[in-house]
Amino acid sequence: NAGAGGVEVPPQVWHLRQQMLHLVCNLQIYVHVDVLETQQRILRDKITSAENFLDCSEYLNTFLDTMIMQSFLDIASISSMLDGIVQLITKYTASVEEAQREMAAMTGDGDGDGQYPPASLSLFARLQEDFQRRCTMLFTVLKSTKLSVKARAPHLHQFLLRLNFNHYMSNQALASAALI
Repeated sequence: NAGAGGVEVPPQVWHLRQQMLHLVCNLQIYVHVDVLETQQRILRDKITSAENFLDCSEYLNTFLDTMIMQSFLDIASISSMLDGIVQLITKYTASVEEAQREMAAMTGDGDGDGQYPPASLSLFARLQEDFQRRCTMLFTVLKSTKLSVKARAPHLHQFLLRLNFNHYMSNQALASAALI
């Protein structure tokens, strides 16, 4: 578990990184493959068969509306959740870099003693809790029946299946509900 510079990275830091990576990769696959490529193919087929410019313009507007809808950019609460998650990931990255700088500064030779500062570990614990809470909320909202309508997001079910690998997200949602 040695990170950059031979520094021993605590398991909880790696675990949080993997959870963040899992969400981002699956969201990227959903938006790129399930939404963008699918809608681009439909747009291309329609433009090829269009008889005039007005038809092309209408198809393009439909394409853009569908992209916004299937990417959930039209739902402020989901956009806000995704924005919060991205900000949390940015904070995580900055915290890892800061912890590594602190460890290097402790010994002056750049090696450090291989231990993360206790303040950093407590910060990562808070980041873990916040990330888990946000992901559970996002998963619960995306699973809602209103969004699962086939026309609204035909590939949402696939995204949720990838996100819920080994039922991890649904178990987290159940655990969160039990705490309330």
